Amino acid sequence: MNGVYNQYSGAVLELRGDNTGTSDQFTADTMNLAGTLRVRVQPGLYTVPQIYSNVVALTGGGAITTTFDRFTATSPFFTVTPTYNTGDAASYQWIDLTLARIPFGSVPGLTANQQAVGNALENAYATTPTGNAETFYRYLFAATSISVLDLLSGEGSTAAQSAAINSGSLFNNAMLNQALFGDNNGAASLVYNPTPLAYAPAAKRGHEAFAAIKPQQQVGFVPPGRWRVWTSGFGSKSSINGETLTGSASQSLRSYGGTLGLDYQLQADLLIGIAVGASESNFSVSDRATDGRLTGGHIGLYGIKTWGPYYLAATASYANFDNTINRTITGIGTTENTTGRFTSDQLGGRLELGWKQIYARHTITPFVAVEPAVLWQRGYTETSTTVNGTPGILGLTYAAKTTTSLPTFVGVQFDTRYTFANGMLLTPYGRVSWVHEFNPNRQISASFITVPGANFTVDGARAARDAARLDAGARLALAPRASLFANVSGEFSDRARSYTAMGGFRGFW
Repeated sequence: MNGVYNQYSGAVLELRGDNTGTSDQFTADTMNLAGTLRVRVQPGLYTVPQIYSNVVALTGGGAITTTFDRFTATSPFFTVTPTYNTGDAASYQWIDLTLARIPFGSVPGLTANQQAVGNALENAYATTPTGNAETFYRYLFAATSISVLDLLSGEGSTAAQSAAINSGSLFNNAMLNQALFGDNNGAASLVYNPTPLAYAPAAKRGHEAFAAIKPQQQVGFVPPGRWRVWTSGFGSKSSINGETLTGSASQSLRSYGGTLGLDYQLQADLLIGIAVGASESNFSVSDRATDGRLTGGHIGLYGIKTWGPYYLAATASYANFDNTINRTITGIGTTENTTGRFTSDQLGGRLELGWKQIYARHTITPFVAVEPAVLWQRGYTETSTTVNGTPGILGLTYAAKTTTSLPTFVGVQFDTRYTFANGMLLTPYGRVSWVHEFNPNRQISASFITVPGANFTVDGARAARDAARLDAGARLALAPRASLFANVSGEFSDRARSYTAMGGFRGFW
């Protein structure tokens, strides 16, 4: 331009530069400079520093009277260094720039996940990549934000692990509720006084109350050998916060499903059962443009054994999940959408030991429990397409992964019962427990389809290590052989929250 160019402190002068040393040039007769000079990095393969000569130069007899405040590149993978030249004059006459590459995994301020992806890309980078690998790196160098490493990582797919473990837990707890809060006659049920309604409570407490109850005294007691069928529906909503240290993103999960069970009263103090169920889970990791769906089938066994005031309840289950995960990757060339589909298997269960103390119509039951789960995810390769429908180049191949969960519970249960004039019985209860997760990690290991050797492992949002759990529920006995039940629960910690509801019907014969 002719005349005087004035740039102020908040302004930006942006010029293009490529991997051949060619750049835009800006000229004026006289320049008063401040603010930022920014190099817009063009797609290409960069190996050695690029020197752009006469990027800013005088065309007349004036001078560059001041300097820029800062020099930057649009890509986070480069530094820009200026050289002010005076020539034969006493003042600056032109400015050269040197564009130097930063290794992908060495950019200042990277999270652990970004560094893992960056190091993988750096290790696989060569000066002469060809085909899709060349296209991949050309557009990677021109990326304008370090967040592209997060979108490339596939980290959001770890939410499928959280969703599967949560679904398995919902099914196990549906069975546990039937074992603990089971019948209308109190055979192996732990939610209320095991005497029938016709029994008048004596002024005895604790173990003495159990000793005073004899099966032959129980009016209306149904002898062992009784069958019971039940069905329930469940739903949950949960969220898990990401972590700054690893760079994981927050997740939101929703699950719902149903269960059908059948059990058999072997003895007054022993019940066993079997259940089948189905579940559907959806998850979203918005900061990673990732969402997915899991459809699960469940089958399990459960039972409870009592010894006076003590009980041992157990469940064991198997689940198979059909997983679909969708991602959107932006910021590297043309936007791409990826889809991955795979199956996973899960074994889980719960073991709970409690000590029931009876006080008239009320009971207090301290308990401890452990709920282990092991999830095996199959390896899979994503299908990637651009928004134009052509094959993409940014997808990943995921390695098979085994994920374990081991939460433990220490808590106490409170319950009571109310009898209505029409003979119906309401038995409400509440539980408070502390939950400690020994294996909170959720990880994936993957490699880029188009970049051989670029393998990495990243962490997803971890399960809460410690949480408080609250449960409340009730059973309404409509008749000696039919009842309704419902319960709600919440689990809360400094970084995760979940809410669950369950309800259903059980009948006896």
